[in-house]
This record gives sequence, structure tokens and C-alpha cells, in this order.
Amino acid sequence: MIRHTILTSEQRAKIAALIGDAQPATSELLVSFGESVRDRRDHEHPQWEDFYCLNLSSYMGERMAPVLRRLIDAEAQAERYRTAWGLARTRAISTGGAADRYAARAREGQEALQHMLFAIIAAQLARKAATAEAAQLRAQVNELEAVERQRVRREQWAALIVGSEQAELEAEVGDVFVPRTERSYWEAIANALNAAVTVGMPICIDLDGTLTDHNAWSVVWDGSGERWTVAGYEDQTDTALTCEEKDIPAGAQPTGTASTARAQILAALQAAGHTAASAADVLAQADREPRDPEPDPDFRECLGGGHALVVEYGDCELLGSCQCGKPLGQTTPDASLDTFAGPWERHTNTEVA
Repeated sequence: MIRHTILTSEQRAKIAALIGDAQPATSELLVSFGESVRDRRDHEHPQWEDFYCLNLSSYMGERMAPVLRRLIDAEAQAERYRTAWGLARTRAISTGGAADRYAARAREGQEALQHMLFAIIAAQLARKAATAEAAQLRAQVNELEAVERQRVRREQWAALIVGSEQAELEAEVGDVFVPRTERSYWEAIANALNAAVTVGMPICIDLDGTLTDHNAWSVVWDGSGERWTVAGYEDQTDTALTCEEKDIPAGAQPTGTASTARAQILAALQAAGHTAASAADVLAQADREPRDPEPDPDFRECLGGGHALVVEYGDCELLGSCQCGKPLGQTTPDASLDTFAGPWERHTNTEVA
């Protein structure tokens, strides 16, 4: 079996120099060469000289130069194809390797993003649980404080009633009956108020004339009965102020069991040189400040509001919002968090004063 060999560029150049300016053979010439080869093979060869074969060989030999031209042209084109194929193969291998590297980096980035997302979701769930537990504890503390305040108020009012009854009894058993004048009624009212102050009860007068302790009891005017009556005090947090801030002048805060933490703070500030107004302003500013001395850097307390990007996990989706409360939409957990970045940037750069 004859092994196929490839003509080198030197061999092609040598053949081209030997055949001169011969043009490539046409397809018809190549077909006729095939017919000549068949005729030489199939005809009956005589015992003497075979002029038929010699004639066909001479015909093909005279026309071999175009065939050789076509051959070296085909070899040169095949060489160009092999070179182009080798370059394309090299580029394909290089591109495939780069694609594999890019795919590996993309997978690593996706895994890192998923881990970060799971960490955020876990932190949000832990934060919600801690917030719920803190709210429950605050509710229990408020309930206990309310029970204690009610007990103290009951003791104060009991002492007030005893003092008032004793004063009336002493007036009734006087040696000489003297009709009560208008001043005596006001003196009785003053004595009752002084008895309340003596036992440490807070006494406040609202703008509408209501006498109250701003916690449990009030003395109000009953228009239907045309008399003053004792009624329960309903604390309305949106308008009510503590009596220490509203009605009691500077230096007159209640003492003893009726003294509150706010009254003690106001008294300390006034003792340090603050006026009543500036002390109330300092206390109000303290109420608006965060209360955690060592805040979590990832979840800082901000009672005054803020504009941080907040991402929370819903039922089966991620919910985005600004810390001030503006909703920024929702997306699926496998999507990019950049979904919220654009709306949040527009909100903080154009809508926030």
C-alpha cells in the first residue's frame, strides 16, 4: 500500500520551476486522462510492440504539465487549509479554556452570593426573634410597673380620705358653732390638697380645670349633677404630659414613694444649673437617642429613622425597603440584590431632602 505523502513548499517550488508557465489542467483533461488509463488497462496487448499503449502514454505525457500545475496548486491550498485549521483549533482550545475559567469564577461568585444571602436571612430571623422577645419583656415590665403604681395610688388616696375625714370631724366637734364662710371652704380645699402633698401624691391641674394625678384618678365637674366628682383618669399618650413636666414648678417635684425616675432626672438637671425648660429639652433629646450602649454594627438602633437599605425575607421572596419605610419592591431569593440598589439610590439621591 502506497503511503500518502505531502509535498513540501520546496518540492512545490521545484516542480513549478520545471513546468514553467503551464496553466492548471481543466476537468475535461483530467477525465480524458482517466479514460486513457482505462483504455491502456483494458485493451488486448499484442506480443509485439504495443503502439496503442505507447500512443496513449505519449498523449498523457505531453499534457502532464497542466496536471502537475493543478496538483501543486491543490497541495498549496491544502497546506493553507491545514494552517488555518491549526490556528482555528488553537483558538478554539484557548477560548474553551477561558470559558471554563469564566464559568468556574461565575459559579464561585454565585455560591458566595448564596452564602451571603443565607447569612442575611438567618440574621433577619434572629433579629425578629430577639425583637419579639424584647417586646414581650417590655410588656411584662410595664404591667408590673402599672400594678405597683396602682398600689401606691390606692395607699395615697386612702391616706387623703383619712386626713379629710379627720379634719371634718374636728370641725364638727368644735366648742362653738360658727357658720362656715366662703373662706373656710377654700381653707378646707387647701387642707385636703396639703394632705395629699404630705403623703407624696402628685397633684396637677389641667388647662380645662381638671384636678388629676395624671395616672389613676381625677376630680372633674359633673355638669348633669352640678357637683365635683372623683373619676378615673384615662391616660392619652398623644396629648398627656407628666405632671413633673407640665404643672409642677421648678424645685417642687414630688418626693418619697411618688417620685418618678423622670422627676428625679429633672430635679438633678435643675440642681446642676438647668432651667425647667432646658432640663425638659435635654430629657426629651435623651428619649430620642438610641438606648443600647454597645450597638450591633450590622443592625444599629435608630429611633429618629434613617435611610439604610433593608432586605427582608418574606414567604418565598425577598422584600426591599428603605429604613424610613419606603418600599422598594420584591424579588426571588435566587435573583441579584441589585434589584433594590437602583430604586434605593434614586430614593436617597433625589427624594430625601
